Amino acid sequence: GSFGAVAGFAIAVVFAWKFLRSSSTPRPRRPAAPKRPSAAGSAAPAPDGPAEPAGDSATLTTRQIVARRLGGCRRVTCQLIGIVFEEKTPEELQNHATVKPSVVELLLEISKYCDFYLMETVLDDKSEENALMALENAGLFKSGGLMKEKVTTLHQ
Repeated sequence: GSFGAVAGFAIAVVFAWKFLRSSSTPRPRRPAAPKRPSAAGSAAPAPDGPAEPAGDSATLTTRQIVARRLGGCRRVTCQLIGIVFEEKTPEELQNHATVKPSVVELLLEISKYCDFYLMETVLDDKSEENALMALENAGLFKSGGLMKEKVTTLHQ
């Protein structure tokens, strides 16, 4: 009788341990769907299509990828040098600033879903002016999603 009780107790402990271990393992959460603008208005326009296509996931558009990845984010901050600009050092910004053509569409799309800020450390006022002019010339301030007020440059 006592052997059966010990065996039953051991089995109960094993099952309890497995149950507790599986319930403490975090499960992946689905990202929140992008919020639609309220009747009072919103700075971020509603997406034109669904966040995910009905077909193959290899055919996702930039809009769908951004909606899926950043739909639940409230704020996004991005560095300028090396990410948005082709220049890699603050010294290069003293002469010129060039926005990577491949990031323009992505930045405009992100600004539709999130409160989007761009930040960088610059050496002087000329570097700051070059950075703002490059962003403006790339058309990033025309859509209304990205604003000059949300571009922060810190002087060294």
